[in-house]
Amino acid sequence: MATIRAESAAFRPVDEGVSKYNTSPVGTAGRHAFDLYDFRSELGNVDVGDGALYKGRGFIQLTGRANYEKVGAQIGVDLIADPNQANEPVTAAAILAQFLKNKEAVIRQALKKNDLGHARKLVNGGCHGLTEFRSAFVAGRRYLGIVIPPKARAKVKIAPKLNPGTAAPHAAPAAKAAAKAPATQRAASVLRPQ
Repeated sequence: MATIRAESAAFRPVDEGVSKYNTSPVGTAGRHAFDLYDFRSELGNVDVGDGALYKGRGFIQLTGRANYEKVGAQIGVDLIADPNQANEPVTAAAILAQFLKNKEAVIRQALKKNDLGHARKLVNGGCHGLTEFRSAFVAGRRYLGIVIPPKARAKVKIAPKLNPGTAAPHAAPAAKAAAKAPATQRAASVLRPQ
């Protein structure tokens, strides 16, 4: 959830916007949207226009031909032929789950060390959205009753803990039931692979 919060603040799959990180400055010869992603070998982009075609999309901002090809094959969706499928909510959710599964071991190592910055970098490649990620991650830990290490607590202003009896009315019944479970059971269910 913290990743979705950092990547798409509205909790909806979205297209990456044009920025100085993906598009050359106005007046640059050959400038077009996402031209700085064209020919980026680490993204698997091999042609003019690949940057715009395989720009960040979805909950996780899947970016680059190589990621579209790999994750698309893993979830059974041809994202190379139709990159916009990455913004369909069901597909975006599958992409998020698969992308995180692909990096699960290293993300878990970072989280065990409470290195939220490194966990974020493993997903985003940088620190974009780190403040939002850290805030949502810590709030989620607190809601689930998971002890928050002092290092994280010192870096984030933590929202007051919700009483399980006052969970938001739109919260899923499973989430309400989970909130009433002992903290150790809640923590184990969060860390258990599905």
